[in-house]
Amino acid sequence: MTNEEKLNEIKKITDDVDGFEDNGNYEYMYYVARSYSIQLGKIEKIIKQECDNNTLNSCTNPL
Repeated sequence: MTNEEKLNEIKKITDDVDGFEDNGNYEYMYYVARSYSIQLGKIEKIIKQECDNNTLNSCTNPL
C-alpha cells in the first residue's frame, strides 16, 4: 500500500466517524484513535457479556 493509499484510507475512516477529523496531525490523531479504541473496546466487552447472559432487552442472540 502506497503512502497516498494509506492517507486516503485514514481520510475515508475519519469521514465515517463523527467528531474525528483528519487534521494532518497524525501523532495527535493516533492518540485520539487509541483512546476511542480503548473506550469502545470496554463498551463492546460489557455489551457482549450482557448479551451472552441475556440481560439486555435488545439482544436476541448471544454475540
